Amino acid sequence: MIYYLIVHSQVSVKEAKKTVDLWYNDRKEVLQWQEERKKEARVLHCVYTLLGRARRFPLMAQANTYQKGHIERAAINTPVQVLSSF
Repeated sequence: MIYYLIVHSQVSVKEAKKTVDLWYNDRKEVLQWQEERKKEARVLHCVYTLLGRARRFPLMAQANTYQKGHIERAAINTPVQVLSSF
């Protein structure tokens, strides 16, 4: 989200971080939900949609830092994207 703000809104990194922090301060439940999905991916190596379907991340155990970040973003996006398809 910070990258998007910097590129598309032409704001500084500091301003982008401040904007994101303010957004999350007003929506603590969103941050908590995201952290739960990341933890689910790290511990269970999968996340579940509201319909109970699993997206598996079998490479999480041996993933490097970059790959773990990618998996964690996918863990957050998967449940949201599935709901938007209805």
